Amino acid sequence: MSAWLTIAEPDQHNIRAIRHSRQSMLAGIAYLRSNVPPGSVLLVEKEAAEVLQYYLDRQLNAAAPFRIEISKDYQWQDFERFKSDMAAARSNFAMRIEEPLWIVEGGWQMNVVPLLRQQNPGLVLPAFRNVDDALTLFQVPPEI
Repeated sequence: MSAWLTIAEPDQHNIRAIRHSRQSMLAGIAYLRSNVPPGSVLLVEKEAAEVLQYYLDRQLNAAAPFRIEISKDYQWQDFERFKSDMAAARSNFAMRIEEPLWIVEGGWQMNVVPLLRQQNPGLVLPAFRNVDDALTLFQVPPEI
């Protein structure tokens, strides 16, 4: 049995340990606290929402200064659904178009950045941060 543990393929249904660590989440929360203004809207995919909320509540003493919109989808699989979630977040929080919308994605698959860059070659994502492939955070550029 012990030989099997050393030669077996990694389970594709598990998140690698490096992407599933408390340290990574704390680094992501520290980035949010230092770079995202209080009161900002975070659009979070459903897959990452519970974990993010857990760490936000723990780190900020249940007084998270962010407004959070959770995607209807478990993961962002296509650009149109992502755009629909952005429109819903802007509408639900009565955001002006010039107000920044922040994106948080994490979990098994992180699809939104490749989707955005496929639709918008050369796109620069303001305040982009990838934390150990566990969380991706950025501000939506005005042209999206």
